[in-house]
Amino acid sequence: MNRNNSFDASALAAETKRNRIITIFFLIASLFTVLYGVVSAILHRDFRVGSTMIGYGSVAVVLAFLPFLLEKTIGLRINTFVCATVFVFIFVSLNLGSGFQLYVSVSWWDILAHTASGVIFTLFPFAFVSSYLEKTNVEHKTASSLVVAVCVSFAIAFLWEIFEFASDSLIGGNAQKFIPMDERFYNGGNSFAPLLGEDQMIAEFFRSPAGYRYALMDTMEDMLCCLFGTIAFVAFAAIASAKKCSFFRGMIYVLPRERKILDETLPSDGEEKVEV
Repeated sequence: MNRNNSFDASALAAETKRNRIITIFFLIASLFTVLYGVVSAILHRDFRVGSTMIGYGSVAVVLAFLPFLLEKTIGLRINTFVCATVFVFIFVSLNLGSGFQLYVSVSWWDILAHTASGVIFTLFPFAFVSSYLEKTNVEHKTASSLVVAVCVSFAIAFLWEIFEFASDSLIGGNAQKFIPMDERFYNGGNSFAPLLGEDQMIAEFFRSPAGYRYALMDTMEDMLCCLFGTIAFVAFAAIASAKKCSFFRGMIYVLPRERKILDETLPSDGEEKVEV
C-alpha cells in the first residue's frame, strides 16, 4: 500500500504469499511442540510436562490462524514484517518459554519476553490507529494513537497474568513462579504436588520476605518489564513522528472491499495499480 491508499494487486499477492509461508512455518513449529508433548506424556510418562507442551502448543496453533481470520472477517491486513514479528514473539513466549519451560531454565527469558511484549503490543495498535487517523481530521494524531496503544499494551499485560493464573490452575504449572526455584523446595514446577523439603525448612523460608514476596515479585517484574518496553516504544514513536519518519506506514491496514479480487487475481507484469 502506498501513501495515497493505492493498492498494487501484484504487491498484495506477493505479500499474501510471504505471509502464508511464514504462517506455515510457524504452524509446523507449533504442531511440533504439541507432538513433543504427546511423546513426553506417552514414552517418558511425564504427563504434567507433556500436558503443558500440548496446552501451550495448541494455543499457538490456534493463534496461527489469527491473521487469516482478521483479513477474511474485517479485511484487516498485516504486512510481512508484522506477521513475522508476531509469530516469532508467540513462539518465543508460548512454545519455548511456557511449553519447553525456558522461563524456568533460562533466568533472563521471562524478562526478554515481557519487555518485548511491551514493545510489540504498543507497536501494533499504534500502527493500526495511525493508519486509520490518517484519513480523518483529528488533531494530534500521534498522541491519540499512542494513548490507545499504551492502553492496549497494559490491558494485554493484565490479561496475560490472568492467563498464567488460569494455566497454572488447569494444568498444574508454575508460570506465576509461586513455587520457589530453590533446590531445597522445587518439585519440578508441579503446582498440584507438595513442595520438597521439611516442613520447618519450608516455614522458615516463607516467613522471610524472600519467601512471602516470591510470587508477587515475579508478577510485578512481568508488569514492570512490559511498562519499560511500552515506554521505550512511546519514546521511539514520538521521535519518529517528530522527524516525519514513515516507518509505521503500511504495517497494518484495512483492505478495500475489492480485496478478494485483488488477492485471488495475480496480475501480469506491468499491470497498472488498482486505485481505491
